[in-house]
Amino acid sequence: MRSPSGLLSALLAASRAATPAAASASLRAARAVVLAPLLGSAAMGCSLSTAPDAADAEAGTSQAALVTLERSSTDGARVEVVARVVRAHGGPLDEAALRIAGLGDALPVLGTCVPVDGPGLSGTREGGLAGTAASRSLELVELGGVALEVGDTFRAPLVARHVPDPAGVLSGVVYNARLTPEGAGLLAPRATVTVRAQPSPGDVEGAAFTATVGVPRDVADVRLAGQDPRELTSLTSLGAAELTWAADADESSATIGVEVRPSDATRTAYRCAFPDTGRALLPAAALSADEGTLVLRRVQRERFRLEGHGGARREGEGEIRFDAVRALPYRRARERAL
Repeated sequence: MRSPSGLLSALLAASRAATPAAASASLRAARAVVLAPLLGSAAMGCSLSTAPDAADAEAGTSQAALVTLERSSTDGARVEVVARVVRAHGGPLDEAALRIAGLGDALPVLGTCVPVDGPGLSGTREGGLAGTAASRSLELVELGGVALEVGDTFRAPLVARHVPDPAGVLSGVVYNARLTPEGAGLLAPRATVTVRAQPSPGDVEGAAFTATVGVPRDVADVRLAGQDPRELTSLTSLGAAELTWAADADESSATIGVEVRPSDATRTAYRCAFPDTGRALLPAAALSADEGTLVLRRVQRERFRLEGHGGARREGEGEIRFDAVRALPYRRARERAL
């Protein structure tokens, strides 16, 4: 089972080898050792050259990519696509840099629930992130042409959007698209989606990649303590409760993310991650409010490689992630006074 925070851990492990004091040959050797167990047989089937090159001579330069697709079952056929590649100059891509660039994972470790603003959750607010990353320059790389493809029948370009940099920490371009109902309708469960980036000819600073992921099913047949979450007539005490859903045997590698958002803004929201087994236990702390919203997402993830372009040999790790999202209100019956 792949951990939700697997990409973040992999990127951090690989980028720690890219210290300013390391020589080019040592950088490549360390990347090969670290990435081999992470990429499995794919990594073992290829080798990284240890010969110095101009790209690695720029000590401390590293890069990573994230492509996200999100389909909401509560908002018709809407599918949002976002692609970004972040490059760090003058230092490694550490956890702070990844979070600032939007590559931090939004889910905790499998089998756990944590407060949204608490420890153990990548992407939560933490003081000092900007200060930690200020010692290096973070660049959202311009990729040239980026497009989403579904087989040979549909192709949708992603539009470049420049990111403002008021804090002087992160600058560059992200690529996004909102699919039309026609395109979104092609993303049926089991379909395969590909996102490709191909920089313009002669662009030696760009990065090319091909990322492919399967489309997950929506989360269905959701029950909390055996009941419809919208009318919890027997869940009256403040205690843990079993959450069940229709597991998908064909998507055993998927992750189920759950966010419990109380209607009362003074209450703490919780975020959880579970294997797609069809059942999990929500802790009492997450269910302390009488009503709110359950946001469930089935997440399918795949890794891919970033390749250098136009003679550049910068490489890196990437992840493509497809989230099928469903939001359900929950309401618990109040206990009657005796």
